Parts: sequence; C-alpha cells; structure tokens
Amino acid sequence: MKNSINSFKSLDEMFNNCSNYIFQLIVKKIDNKNICNIALSGGRTPKGLYNLLFNKIVDYNLDKKVNFFLTDERCVDTSSADSNFNMIITCATQTNIKSKFFKMYDHNLGVELSTKNYDILLNEKKIDISILGIGTDGHIASIFDSIFFNDISAVKNYKVEGVNHQRISMTMNYLLDIEK
Repeated sequence: MKNSINSFKSLDEMFNNCSNYIFQLIVKKIDNKNICNIALSGGRTPKGLYNLLFNKIVDYNLDKKVNFFLTDERCVDTSSADSNFNMIITCATQTNIKSKFFKMYDHNLGVELSTKNYDILLNEKKIDISILGIGTDGHIASIFDSIFFNDISAVKNYKVEGVNHQRISMTMNYLLDIEK
C-alpha cells in the first residue's frame, strides 16, 4: 500500500479525519483479538483528537475493550498540570469513558520503580496503536536524545539538560515495533 500525505483546512478537520481513521483501526483490532491497546502521547495539541476518539469509543460501547497507555511522561505527580496522564484523564473524564488507563509514573514509587513496572507491563501487553505528536522543538514521546534509538528495553527514564523534569519514555525501538 502506498503512503499518502493529507492536508487539512483546520485543526478540527484534522481531528475528525484522524479520529475516524484511528477508530476504524480500533474496531479491526477488537474484531481480531477482542481488545485494543493504544499508546497516547501528551502535549496540548491532541486534546481535541482524544475527546473525539473517546466519544466514539463510548458511543459504540467499546470502552471496556480498549486500554490506554502513555508513550511518555514527566516525573511529576499525576495531579500536576505538567502530567501527560493528568491531561489524558481530564479528557477521559469529560467523555465518561470506562477504559483502563495505565499511568507511567507513580510519584509514590519513584522514577526507577515506575520505569521498571511500566517496562514489565509493556512486555505483558502488546501495544497495537500509537498516537504520536511532535513537540515544538522536534521531539516525539519525550525522546530528545539518540540514546533511545538502539535501546532494547520498552521504556527508559532520563534527565536531559535544559528540559524541565525527569522523563520516562517508550524507546524508539519499542515505538517502531508497534503495528500502527
């Protein structure tokens, strides 16, 4: 199948088209294995997409068959405005979705144990779909450094000079192994 590039007249048009496309992928995955595991990135841009997607999942009563994971997280309490989990859960709460949401960082466990636990979780549950954004500085999934490109683990934690907060992120190899 040949790749294509789509352009949209507005952010709303892009969100609608993307949510429809992702929803079709979810339905196909549920038809094949009765569950779909999706990795979500943080940032400000995807909120509109997540709201549309969560609503579609609820409208079709598929929320108990979809699990959500994070591609990356800042090592802050989940109540912080800087937390990707907080942003995603806020969107989810607005739509009443009943899916499982797996947080990447637990302030009570600390960075090392949170990283280890998420690595184990990702090795138990295969991610089917990832939704990635691009930061204004060009990073994806909190990957600011090429050290993540050849790592064999599913997740890594690190602190990059000049970047606020320590991070936990899926590695590039893990992201590249995700089907869609």
